[in-house]
Formats: sequence, C-alpha cells, structure tokens
Amino acid sequence: MLLTVLGGGIVGCGIRAAAQSPWKLKISLNAPSLSSPAVPFAIFDFDPLPKFSAALGEMRESFKKQLHQAPDAEQLEIIRSVQMLIAWNSLFAEIQNKIVALSPSEVPKLHVASGEPPGPKWIVSMTVLLKGESHPVCWSQRAVVEYGKTVPVIFGEGNLLHLEPIYDSIMAARGEKI
Repeated sequence: MLLTVLGGGIVGCGIRAAAQSPWKLKISLNAPSLSSPAVPFAIFDFDPLPKFSAALGEMRESFKKQLHQAPDAEQLEIIRSVQMLIAWNSLFAEIQNKIVALSPSEVPKLHVASGEPPGPKWIVSMTVLLKGESHPVCWSQRAVVEYGKTVPVIFGEGNLLHLEPIYDSIMAARGEKI
C-alpha cells in the first residue's frame, strides 16, 4: 500500500479512479510523554504481532549470545531495548517507501484515503520512546475500513503496545532465565 504525503496533513494511499469512494482513516497523535520527535507508521493488511514473535524467534539465539556478553545490568537493559527495536522495526523492511510520520509539534493529525480493497487494516508505528520508559513502545491499531467511510485512529498513551512482555516470553521460551 503506497502512502504519499499530499500536504496539509493529508495522505493518499494508492488512490485510483474507482466507482467507489475511497476508505479513509483520521489518525491522531495524543502522547504528551513522547520523547521521540516523530512517530513513523505504516498501514498493514495483516496483524504484525505474529510476525514480530516470529522475528524474535529467528533472532533468539544471537540475541541471547549478546545478552550473555553484557558487562553489567545497565548494558543488559540497553541491549534488550535495542533488540526489541530491531525485531519490531524489521517488520517495516519491505515497505520503507510507504512510511509516513506524525509529529507532535508539526503534524499531530493525518487524514489517509485509499482506493485499495477495504477490510481489516493495522495502523502500525515503528518503535518510539516515552519519557520515563526504558524500553521502546509502539502502536498497532486494528481498523476495519469500508469504502466511503472514515475511521478514527488515535495513537495515545492509553493504547500503547509494550513490546517487553512479548520479548520476555519469546526469549524465555525454553524456560531459561534471561
């Protein structure tokens, strides 16, 4: 799905001349604790959580080696955070040219329109940091879109996806202590 910034906080996604009105998303950012300067995101046609778990599973052994080489607890936590970031953001590797960003100061709202097929979509952010959080967080909001309708999506602090519990579960899959 191609995302193109049209200006004024409006994005067009593969809009084609069609007999049907495009489906639309109104995406808002409401995260006062955000310490990242922007929230890069994309629209997926699939739930990214199973792919994240699979990516962690594939990287598990090399990640564990890195963790065992940490000289102290502080470095261990930094390595864990970077590993979560790498695994989650790997989901975006195939769609680098289809990522748009919300900025709390410049573009806190975007309108997305698409003539692509309707149905379930996941509006997924890359990892970000919040003030006071030591591990990356993100958003993965499911929306069912229909031609001619607008669906609101809010990236807020109340609907953050904390990656650490998923990471811990996969990394300790064999009952080992991390």
